[in-house]
Amino acid sequence: MKSICLFMISAILLTMIFSCSEEKLVLFSDKDEIPVGALLSITGSWVSLGESSQKALEYGIAEINAYMQELGYSTRFRLYIEDTQTDPEIALQKLKSLHARKIKAVIGPQASSEVSACKEYADENDILLISHSSTAHALAIENDNVFRFCSDDRSEGKAVAQLM
Repeated sequence: MKSICLFMISAILLTMIFSCSEEKLVLFSDKDEIPVGALLSITGSWVSLGESSQKALEYGIAEINAYMQELGYSTRFRLYIEDTQTDPEIALQKLKSLHARKIKAVIGPQASSEVSACKEYADENDILLISHSSTAHALAIENDNVFRFCSDDRSEGKAVAQLM
């Protein structure tokens, strides 16, 4: 389980770093702290996924920071978690709150309805949303600021049908 969590967090952080354009790439030597936001359902209908995601992110950030220290970097990642309550309007409010703290990379939100509510704001403000559980086909849009680890519902449906 630990290795899976570490892999996921590493993949998320590397995606954040390498998704920046050359002009925007933040070198480790330039910053003491790299803020990472998270929009999770700590309360609400997806509480179990929100709680497990929170634990995985906290573990992953600690592991990445230990590795950064081992490599001799002073830079550390800092996690800022906001509870969306699985509510699209609250998710957007929380995204705006993270943006006010100058956070440009956010893990979540979880639900497709939340991603839909946040997508336009993320695109307009150059915020990278990394959703680990959104599956709505309507959100599978090229060249936007939403990166999803899950395939969309149509692809999942085809795969399940083939397995059956």
